[in-house]
Amino acid sequence: MKNKTIRPSRSHLAAIPAHIREELHRKLHDGWPYPVVRQWLFAQIADRDIPHLRLKAGDPYSLIWTRTAKDHKTAGETCRYRIAQWHRTHHLDWLQQLEHREQSNAILDRVQHLTAAANDEHRPGSLINGGDIIIRSLVIDALKHLHSTTRDPAAIARLTQAWIRLTR
Repeated sequence: MKNKTIRPSRSHLAAIPAHIREELHRKLHDGWPYPVVRQWLFAQIADRDIPHLRLKAGDPYSLIWTRTAKDHKTAGETCRYRIAQWHRTHHLDWLQQLEHREQSNAILDRVQHLTAAANDEHRPGSLINGGDIIIRSLVIDALKHLHSTTRDPAAIARLTQAWIRLTR
């Protein structure tokens, strides 16, 4: 897969806090219509100052679009259009990241299950058997996968716990 250079987005949606953007992605993923997503977004209140968007804590996110529009209807349509653009571009990247997270979690779940089972069956003084080698290989594969995709600290912690169980 060829690495592409991604230009940072200058969209208003890119400047909103990550937790609001994550919820926006979830709503799009769940199939919410753009006008309903826009209504939800307009109802959200900034929990902190966002200088890039000229928002103060307590301001509604609707100000991003109503400030510069001739009326509320135009602001709503502009926001809906931006959400549609976001859905066709940045949301696709989010979906790809979601797929990588799900793959990583599936690998981690399998590794945790196998290491727990190996630990339960471990007999003191026994030599490393083929099963142990396979399980250790799975842990290493999972680590490589995490490193090349998400680098999620929680997932790495789960993997570390699986490794610790193996080395007991």
